[in-house]
Amino acid sequence: WSAAAEPVIGYRVLRATNPAGPFSLLQRSPITATTFTDRSGVPGQSYHYAVQSLKLETSASGTYFNTSQSAFATGSVQGR
Repeated sequence: WSAAAEPVIGYRVLRATNPAGPFSLLQRSPITATTFTDRSGVPGQSYHYAVQSLKLETSASGTYFNTSQSAFATGSVQGR
């Protein structure tokens, strides 16, 4: 995917077997790269992925993570 236009702390990658979801988060910490290799899926299985950028926001009520809308892609896990 392309990098976010605004400064972000990283990206979240989510995966589902159905394009309508539900989607599950694939890593605990945000990644900073604009690529991701899925090493936890079943080889040959087709998956639907969603990527969201994460930005740290500060307001009068505190600091929070703000996620972007998702960008979607479909792919399959290659054999190991």
